Amino acid sequence: MGSGAYASELPALSNFHGNDYISNLYDVGEKTARNFMNDFTAATDDNERKAFIDTLQITRKWKNGSGNNVDGFSTKFWSAYYLQKYAPVFRLKS
Repeated sequence: MGSGAYASELPALSNFHGNDYISNLYDVGEKTARNFMNDFTAATDDNERKAFIDTLQITRKWKNGSGNNVDGFSTKFWSAYYLQKYAPVFRLKS
């Protein structure tokens, strides 16, 4: 899991599939998540990545099928992304 095409972006992949910090998006399986990751990693800067996530917020729905757009997805995505990417999981004692 720590290697491969998306090794440096596992937090984004985790967020597209859903985890403890963010709910699943409706109808997102392996193929759709891979397409999202291709678009996410192809972005050349943070502004393009943020625009892509904002687009998902407008166009996708939550997995519960309520028909509601993904309110707050962008904020939840970036909060979970940075938490997973930079927060230490454990500390080694010296």
